[in-house]
Amino acid sequence: MWKNNTETSRIIVLLALCSYGLHCSSQSIPDTISKRDSVSTSWNLIWSDEFNGSVLDTTNWNIREAKPGWVNNELQTYVKEGTIAVKDGSLVITAKKSGEEYLSGRINSYGKQWFQYGKIEFRAKLPKGNGLWPALWMLGNNIEKVGWPRCGELDIMEHVGKTQNTVYATVHNKMAHGAHEYHGSLEVASASDAFHRYTMYWDAEKIDFYVDDTLSFSYQPLEKTEENWPYDQPFYLIINLAVGGNWPGFDIEDELLPQTLEVDYVRVYQSNH
Repeated sequence: MWKNNTETSRIIVLLALCSYGLHCSSQSIPDTISKRDSVSTSWNLIWSDEFNGSVLDTTNWNIREAKPGWVNNELQTYVKEGTIAVKDGSLVITAKKSGEEYLSGRINSYGKQWFQYGKIEFRAKLPKGNGLWPALWMLGNNIEKVGWPRCGELDIMEHVGKTQNTVYATVHNKMAHGAHEYHGSLEVASASDAFHRYTMYWDAEKIDFYVDDTLSFSYQPLEKTEENWPYDQPFYLIINLAVGGNWPGFDIEDELLPQTLEVDYVRVYQSNH
């Protein structure tokens, strides 16, 4: 997702895969999980939100309110009431049309929960419909000081309705002034019909993105600099559902609204090694 000021706006440019390349290759919480490619690594759960209550836990999350056009020429108004709910064990963010206005929800963990390195996993079911843009992502904690894209951005999952069966994973940084994207994509035909796990493995050398057990993208610059590797600091979490904008376009399928982004859980693990 793109941002301005506090989450500063950027130009949407989807470019061909860069030199860092695309490498495609039970709801109880486990105490440890072992898996990263073919290397066995033990992971300890250090934080999660299972969304098992009846209201959003504001010790973990902030609700962001914003007007249309705040970022990326998006059409929605982000509001607190009627768009964000916790029910049936999931966070539910609803995008809907009210009169001539689009309403939706956005939350973040800035100042409340932040993490550096580890395994970050969302289990989510995505909305469908042209013009919708759900995202599960992270921004560097130093955004207030250095701005975007210098703070870095980690998009664990993005989806746009015009490519219904494709999900994307992306990193953003100062390289090419934030306009050049290092990204991968994966076909997920049931993205809007079933829950899937969207996972990022992040350490001091490499960042890998998975959908369920399939690797969709790896980012590992051989020479790390401030411009291409701002990922040596804490990041905070963001969950939102945008309507319209530079990437998904402005042809909204109103007849399919309301639509929901459902998040079963967010879990953060750290390696034992």
